Amino acid sequence: MSTKQISKSDQKENIYNRSQRIAHYTKRQRKYLSAKNLETFLKYNDDMIVCSISDNTRYKNLDHFGLLTKMLQKDWIDVTENDLRKLVANMMTKHGENGKESGYSHVLKISLKAIVRFVKLGTRNKPEDGELSMLKFIKSKKPKDKLTREDLPTDDEVQRILAACSDSTRDKAKLQCMILGHNIAPFEMWNHE
Repeated sequence: MSTKQISKSDQKENIYNRSQRIAHYTKRQRKYLSAKNLETFLKYNDDMIVCSISDNTRYKNLDHFGLLTKMLQKDWIDVTENDLRKLVANMMTKHGENGKESGYSHVLKISLKAIVRFVKLGTRNKPEDGELSMLKFIKSKKPKDKLTREDLPTDDEVQRILAACSDSTRDKAKLQCMILGHNIAPFEMWNHE
């Protein structure tokens, strides 16, 4: 029986398949996007690579590009402020919570601004001299956290959780650190059996 050692980077790549997901998504978008939007999509992806954006963030941004393009139903290069107002209204109706900002609508607005900046200015970043005039109406309010102190486990519940762990001291220590909010990264560096 042979045992093959897999490096940590290979393990992560096998778990998340980041590059494969991006390649598959890009291939799929070739079917759905217009020629102009596909060109913008590919340049947007290249710009994120040049700017050292992580694969997970790139995938999320490309996914948002596809979703917002589908909602816009127009080439990004031809977008107007009126189009953006309709798009934001549609986003808030579909993804907001009773007229309020949701976590998802908040993130979509951030992605929308980045896409429009890229199309109009050639960069995803906010200009130093101020926001584009066509984007100034987009206000993004970070929603309040829904987790309250009452949602956290009590000391008794923590003890029951720890008691449910097997006899693994390591698992109990990691769980205790997570519950107390400590950084568990040092535990990850140990080579456990």
